[in-house]
Amino acid sequence: MTGAMGSAIKRAVVFLHRYFGMSLALFFLMWFASGLVLLYVPFPRLTPAERIAALPPLALERCAVTLSQALDALALDQAEAVRLGMLDGRPVYRILATGKSARWQAVFADTGERVTTVDAQAVAAGFQGGGTARQVDSFELDQWTVSANLHPYRPLAEVDMQDADGTHLYVSLASAEVVRDTRRMERFWNWIGAIPHWIYPVQLRRHGDIWHHVVVWLALPGVLVTMTGLFVGLVRVRFGKGDAGRRIPFREPVFRWHHVLGLSGALLALGWIFSGLMSMNPFSLFPSSKPDPQLLAAWHGGPLSRRDSVEAGLLRGLAGQGIREVEWHRLRGVTALQLRKSLLPADLLLPRQGTVSSGWDAMALETALRHARPDVALESFALLTEYDDYYYSTAPETGERPLPVARATFADGEWYYIDPANGRIVKRLAAANRSQRWLYQGLHSMDFPVLRDRPGLRKILITVFLFFGIGISATGVILGWRRFSRIRSKLEV
Repeated sequence: MTGAMGSAIKRAVVFLHRYFGMSLALFFLMWFASGLVLLYVPFPRLTPAERIAALPPLALERCAVTLSQALDALALDQAEAVRLGMLDGRPVYRILATGKSARWQAVFADTGERVTTVDAQAVAAGFQGGGTARQVDSFELDQWTVSANLHPYRPLAEVDMQDADGTHLYVSLASAEVVRDTRRMERFWNWIGAIPHWIYPVQLRRHGDIWHHVVVWLALPGVLVTMTGLFVGLVRVRFGKGDAGRRIPFREPVFRWHHVLGLSGALLALGWIFSGLMSMNPFSLFPSSKPDPQLLAAWHGGPLSRRDSVEAGLLRGLAGQGIREVEWHRLRGVTALQLRKSLLPADLLLPRQGTVSSGWDAMALETALRHARPDVALESFALLTEYDDYYYSTAPETGERPLPVARATFADGEWYYIDPANGRIVKRLAAANRSQRWLYQGLHSMDFPVLRDRPGLRKILITVFLFFGIGISATGVILGWRRFSRIRSKLEV
């Protein structure tokens, strides 16, 4: 009975692997091949370093309007974010209202006039440092701007810079600034890289919930195919002696290669498919890494408002220092202005106190955290000058993970990372999020500490491993097509 049951289970596993594999082999061949392209050509994005490098010097001497007056011009009482920059040679407030559906708005800081029309071609030309620009289209989103991070900046205008690289800049018609750049070669390679790999056609991706379920329910059977394939491959191995006991039972070349590659690379393939599934946070296994709104309210002391306004004379007094952008922040009700000159750490001005420093001191940040989470013991607080296993960057030159960073750990297992340059909480990690970091980034991108400072070696290893996945999938496609052809022939007879 036990032997019969074992044989039945084995037949069932073989059946599952064979027919799920026939259905998915071509898809997984695409997934591995497009992943190889994505490894070398990432999806286009405008990095902080690129954005800041393109900012013109801020004409603070022309500022005559306070934040309070700018809020009045927009009929707003509160704001989620406020930046002071330049537009068409004039200082301008860029203000994001509170609320999930809020969008950026702009008010000129010299006259208090609301920005109602945006010359996208002029904005793009200013960002590029000159050249000929031609607006192609305006829209809410397209293939290169589907990211939810861009929602507050919509609508967008696409501008062709008509240069040798085929650069297209995307200008926010809400905030009057460039928010994305793409180049001809990026667009070409992403059509065979990121877009098929992430199943990212805009027609599907614009429907976030549907896209999420499509990816999850393609990855789940992929995990099943790989696990059953590993089982079938192991039970088919022979351990006898002589020719009759060859380790690999298949003589036909494609079968043999599928078996050998499967045994060699099945765990790698399983790790990639499973980790890709984990990236989607299926069935909400992991909590959000965004801080709780109530914690943020206590941390900041409420949203930005007229209380954070400073005299226009104070702004004019900052002229001539090479400042390119001023950004408003708040910590426990204390207003702070981040004075950005370059990608390097900016000065932090506390206008009420009249002090300028490189950022909030550790004591102020620790006190604010204790105030924001009074019911949970703070176990440790440290200022990190190097990346750790959970706050790191594989491309630090982009400015997307600035250092130093403050790390706080609480007794309930939650960790917080804070940028001391402006007092912003950049990441919240529960224990489950830290597990997801290894299950997703660790397995999927080989983001392990030993490889973090060896990007060349990391890419070589991933490339080699991806070819195992391509080989397994390609031989699976051939075997599946043969079986499908036999089935079709029998049906025709």
